[in-house]
Amino acid sequence: MSNASRISRSTFPESPTLLPDRAFVVEFTSGGDAMRVDQLSGRVEHVVSGRATRFTTAGELLEFVHGVLRSGASERKKQSLEKPR
Repeated sequence: MSNASRISRSTFPESPTLLPDRAFVVEFTSGGDAMRVDQLSGRVEHVVSGRATRFTTAGELLEFVHGVLRSGASERKKQSLEKPR
């Protein structure tokens, strides 16, 4: 068992609560050299919106995640500006 798998949430009591609008499911394809970033591939899905895509590099994975998070932040900002005061 690795050290990472022995760490529990209780080890980090100051950790913020995990938010579903920032949650993603990532499934990696098998095959190839999983340790090489340029060989990283699979599918990623945003839990709340259901938006999903396939990726063939770590850059594509991060680009999708950043895009979803940016669009969520701009949507929250837009909603807060539309609320009556």
